[in-house]
Amino acid sequence: MIWPFLRARHGCTVDAMSTEQQRQITPRRSGRAPRRWKLWLVTVSTLYPLLLALSTISAPLDHEWPTAARLALLVPIAVALMVWVISPWQQRRFGSWMSR
Repeated sequence: MIWPFLRARHGCTVDAMSTEQQRQITPRRSGRAPRRWKLWLVTVSTLYPLLLALSTISAPLDHEWPTAARLALLVPIAVALMVWVISPWQQRRFGSWMSR
């Protein structure tokens, strides 16, 4: 909890703070964390088709490249898509199921 830190560092107590100040520094929890197997299932079910599609699309361009070079091309693209496009969509679509 952050209250002992505030007391030790700034010498203030919870009683001396307004409710709004307490709300601003209190970490928010957005519900239960998803079960690991559900997170794994949703991630694999989107990552596999994504990697398959990227590898099929890039095959004419890099079919003669060594495996390490192909992965150096595909992995950053796949990770960027997962982080900024697919994972937010997954959270909206499967969030309630994953937190059950």
